[in-house]
Amino acid sequence: MDVGVLVVADDEIVRATLCVAVRRAPGLVLVGATVTASDAGTATSRLHPDVVLLDDHLHHEDWIGVCRRMRSVDPDVAVLVLTSLDDDDTVLQLVLAGAAGCVLRDLRRLDVADTVRCAGRGGTALDPAAEARVRARLTGGADPGVTATLTPSQRRVVRLVASGLTDRQVADTLAVPVPDATAQVAAVVRRLRPARPPSPTRPAPAGQPVPRSAC
Repeated sequence: MDVGVLVVADDEIVRATLCVAVRRAPGLVLVGATVTASDAGTATSRLHPDVVLLDDHLHHEDWIGVCRRMRSVDPDVAVLVLTSLDDDDTVLQLVLAGAAGCVLRDLRRLDVADTVRCAGRGGTALDPAAEARVRARLTGGADPGVTATLTPSQRRVVRLVASGLTDRQVADTLAVPVPDATAQVAAVVRRLRPARPPSPTRPAPAGQPVPRSAC
């Protein structure tokens, strides 16, 4: 079965490059592309993609919020983020976003086929060791200092986010309105995400997905 893909990128060159990469890949079908990130939730609801390719260099919106908004609209959609790094800080942000993984940025040699197919089958494109370290950090299992400054209620929200719940599912669990849950999630994301992008510590294969375990 073909995998339907939605591209979310407000940069024209990035959007066009992602669309071409999807169209060229056997078994992938481009169901749409959004010009603005603010249209991502509506497009997800209307087009029902299996996978979303989301650029992390959005001009006017935070990509983590965009990712979480799409997954609240459709918890089954897999979001893959086009990013430049694959270290633990990047994985931390991907987990906070609820993303299925990332594709490393090299617009000249971009190959998304295998990663998108994996995500479309319900797999993950996160490095399993890095993902385990990050989830342990978020739940306090490895480094309580990461969440030590949060309130008990904020730590509960972090545990729910780390378990993969969408904002709507967090709201149901906490018995609060969805906008309140979204605001609480956004607050802990701001506290926990890296203040600035880290420098690469190792070269990564251009245009290739990070290691994954589910496919």
